[in-house]
Amino acid sequence: MTNKTKAAIPIFKTLEEEIEYWEAQGPFAKGKRGRVSKPKAKERRSSFLAVRLSGEELTRLRDVAAKEGVGPSTFARKVLLEAMGQSGARAVTKEELTRVLEAALAGVRGKGRGKS
Repeated sequence: MTNKTKAAIPIFKTLEEEIEYWEAQGPFAKGKRGRVSKPKAKERRSSFLAVRLSGEELTRLRDVAAKEGVGPSTFARKVLLEAMGQSGARAVTKEELTRVLEAALAGVRGKGRGKS
């Protein structure tokens, strides 16, 4: 058995501080090599992405997803995949992701208005 110790993740005072940390230390930092998990039998998705949200942000995500009739992970995945699909082979910009998310939210808001 190997004895690997995980480095403790610091507590961040600001979002900017956390962004700076993950850009330097995270899995996508320059020079880091990632790996893709191979799906197991009958498993459609085998990789996951952890996203840090505040309690308020998570509540809002859950509310929006519920109005859409899906869970928060499914809604977030739908928005991300749609943004990546629109960008083609190039990287997705923040503006494109924002536009797709706003369109998805507008659709959810429109669904809520039609109900009595």
